[in-house]
Amino acid sequence: MRTKRDLRISVAFTNHKILTVFLDNLIVFASTAILYFALIFSVFNFGGNYVNKTSRISEIKTEYNLNLNEGLDYQEYEKIVQDFYLNKYPNEITKAYNTRYNENKTIVHIYNIMVLNLPINPTTESYSTDYYKYAQNNDGTFNTNVLAERIELDNPSKTYYKNMSDLFYTAYTDLEPYLRTFNAEYNSLYNDIAALEMVDRIISYVISIIIFYYIIPLTNKYGSTLMEKAYKLGHCNYINGYLVPRWKIWIRPLIYFIIPFIGILYFSRNTVVIFIVAYLCINLFILLVSKKNLDFADKILKMNTCYINESLLFKDRKEEEAYFESEEGKKITDEDYLSKLENIETLNVVSPNEKERKL
Repeated sequence: MRTKRDLRISVAFTNHKILTVFLDNLIVFASTAILYFALIFSVFNFGGNYVNKTSRISEIKTEYNLNLNEGLDYQEYEKIVQDFYLNKYPNEITKAYNTRYNENKTIVHIYNIMVLNLPINPTTESYSTDYYKYAQNNDGTFNTNVLAERIELDNPSKTYYKNMSDLFYTAYTDLEPYLRTFNAEYNSLYNDIAALEMVDRIISYVISIIIFYYIIPLTNKYGSTLMEKAYKLGHCNYINGYLVPRWKIWIRPLIYFIIPFIGILYFSRNTVVIFIVAYLCINLFILLVSKKNLDFADKILKMNTCYINESLLFKDRKEEEAYFESEEGKKITDEDYLSKLENIETLNVVSPNEKERKL
């Protein structure tokens, strides 16, 4: 038979748990961005080391004309891109391309492919785009090792110039990653700056987590986060129904964030996002299929989320007994519970899957 404790806990609906988790994380990310741009970045990167490195990066980019804005005449971008490919780093680009694709292309052929978007192996059916075409030999074959010819139009429209500008601006923006690969000084400076900025973001993120997942939950009776407080949700042990102890409030955020953090440390940039998303999806799936409405952390810590206003929550047995000995507690009689038991068919704790919550 169910006990008084079973009946006095009203378990939170799944949608409320998901919504509060989503909103809490949204607040954390917003707080991280505000802290980063308004405080942490300015404080930690005000020193000469960061300023000197960023200044040197800007100087190098200026040397390679990589500080141009979007919207200029396409011929300005074209000139810089050709110089980069054909004069500054032809051997490095050729080696990188041929190593990646296991082919023996010349730098001109690579330029025609990578910048002008011409086909790798031209045929009579496919040897040009709307703007460029391969040079054709007298015998009808195509010379891929000659710069492609621009297709001249009698009356080029504004769309033509815009598309040409987009074509070369895209190739122009791709030069900076090449520069990181081929210029050791620039790459070193870039990595140093990225590391400093990453530290700033981590500091901002950790401060936000401490505020919203430690300070706020540890300073209220029910261990609620900011949005859980807004929805009047609290946390209790699902075995005995008492409020969770402080140590569980400490451990809970670690369980939520430790796996994504491990992913950040040990996985590459290309897989970390997939890793974190997969973890979040698995956690959501566990919550949705759980009969007791428990997510990953809840199962480990044997705790649950409940409605504060619809539950009788106590710190321990001593507080519970003192309450039921008080005038208010005496109003809750055994008959009240027995009448509710008559309408309850299941022996499990009330689940949000039921049509009505029973107090």
